[in-house]
Amino acid sequence: MRVMGVCAVVMACLAVAAVPSAWGDAVTHQADAVHSGHASVPGLNPPLHRAWSRRFPDVVSYPVIGGGRVFVTAFTTPPDGTTRESELVAMSLRTGRVLWRKPLGRGVGGQLGLEGGRLFVTRGGYEAPALEALSVTDGHTLWRYDAAEFFSSEPPVPSDGVVYVPLQSALFAFRASDGAELWRTGGGVGNDSSVGTPAVTGDSVWLTFACENVYRLRRSDGAVTWAHQGDCHGGGGETAALVGGRLFSREGDLQERGYVYDPGTGARLRPLTSTAPAAFAGGLGFFPDGWRPSNGPLVPYTLVARRVRSGRAAWRFRGDGYLDGTPLVVNDTVYAGSGSGVLYGIAARSGKVRWRDRLGTPIPASPGMWDMQTGFAAGEGTLVVPALRRVVAYR
Repeated sequence: MRVMGVCAVVMACLAVAAVPSAWGDAVTHQADAVHSGHASVPGLNPPLHRAWSRRFPDVVSYPVIGGGRVFVTAFTTPPDGTTRESELVAMSLRTGRVLWRKPLGRGVGGQLGLEGGRLFVTRGGYEAPALEALSVTDGHTLWRYDAAEFFSSEPPVPSDGVVYVPLQSALFAFRASDGAELWRTGGGVGNDSSVGTPAVTGDSVWLTFACENVYRLRRSDGAVTWAHQGDCHGGGGETAALVGGRLFSREGDLQERGYVYDPGTGARLRPLTSTAPAAFAGGLGFFPDGWRPSNGPLVPYTLVARRVRSGRAAWRFRGDGYLDGTPLVVNDTVYAGSGSGVLYGIAARSGKVRWRDRLGTPIPASPGMWDMQTGFAAGEGTLVVPALRRVVAYR
């Protein structure tokens, strides 16, 4: 480990979760800027009932929610072996009615972030890679940053007036109001690997690259506070989660699939196995574990509840044997989807099923490299579940 500096106020840096946005309850992938995968939504407890359902031609992204609207990106044409086109869709959270659509072009499906009445979307691949800030009212462009290379498939993370955007092998920080570039990583940070989605809170940014390249950056200018730097190059691009005084990184090395760190010092605490982003609540983390020693990471997975501080397992849940995708905790219920189309509501403390619903279509994991991330979101009294070619809202 190479220590580059010391945080001035340690407790501020180790906040369990980001301060909620004044506009938007689910603002990026896995709910918030620390990717806790947890939403506190008063009254949204099982049994839930379907409020509305809307069909789509193909895969749908994770939603972001705010101001009575829900936003997703969706592929508009089935895979043809070469390219796909995608669009951004704004819907009424109450009824599911489409309010507006915006084409995103061919290639990478857009990743979304939401703050202050602005919707941030990355587009890239075959047509003019860019980051755009859009009006939530009608989708018109407020500002745009044109990139010289592909955007990664990692989500943007807006927080306190700044949007942090993974772009290939660097992390960029833009002022949310006008798109001015504030800083970018460089100088060997990441060893030319693809950057993952950062966790942001207090005065720091944590991010991971392949081969156990893990960094804590000063939020004001991107300067490195501490770093773990591995020996290999290439690959990478996973989501960092900062919860309960622990940093969870699914980027490992030749020995382990990932690690848990002390976010203040950078000390490596224990190995981590999680084949998809986890969710956290009440001192527990809920980790999708699809690892098979003979074959590597596969679906289906077993959902394993572990103590955040110690890593000790509390319970395991296999469902119908086809669990897939990324879990989300709403209040004290863990929601997990199945490739067979079953949505489970699981008691966070006991692992017992409280409620289930059959959607009739698979609830898939993210489709893969250079495609859009998937997942659930909850806010404003509603749970939104993207499934294959379908979005379903519950209350």
